[in-house]
Amino acid sequence: MKKLFENPFFYSFIIFVTYALAWLLEFYVVGTLQSQIPIINHQIASLIFLPHGIRVMSIILLGQRALIPLFAVSILTGLFLFNLENVIILSLLSIFSLYVTLKISKIHSLGMDVKNITLKNIIFISALSSILSSFLNSIFKYFNNSDFESFLSILLTHTLGDILGAIVCFYVLGLIYKLFFVKKINY
Repeated sequence: MKKLFENPFFYSFIIFVTYALAWLLEFYVVGTLQSQIPIINHQIASLIFLPHGIRVMSIILLGQRALIPLFAVSILTGLFLFNLENVIILSLLSIFSLYVTLKISKIHSLGMDVKNITLKNIIFISALSSILSSFLNSIFKYFNNSDFESFLSILLTHTLGDILGAIVCFYVLGLIYKLFFVKKINY
């Protein structure tokens, strides 16, 4: 199985599928549930942003190898939401924040060793990349809309939703791992 994740076509395919699935879940499950809460505007931010969880999971597990597939899938999925110019800018900002996160958190260029992945690491890496990404996205949106109030709102809600999205994605990954890869003991 480890050899499969050394194949760029395989891990790129996995990133594409999981990222697209995360967006579908975001729109049809999280968004639907969140729209039932009147004080939360799902158009601004999600309380559990699963695509960020996939981004964090990808850089933790694959390191720098995940950046190009994440950029490509970010552009493809972004075209459903924005025009091409905004998609490219937002995708570049997202990838830049992931790259800076890799450097600051000293994740090996091939990813983290599975034994070193802890909830503390997940939260730190998720928060760091989220704060960088949210800050850059907020600046970009501020220059488009000139609204300082939404700048702070976006920064806070995106960061919270991104961290919770990463925790949910790693929890699901752990369940899948246990289900398929941990040998069962027969009594």
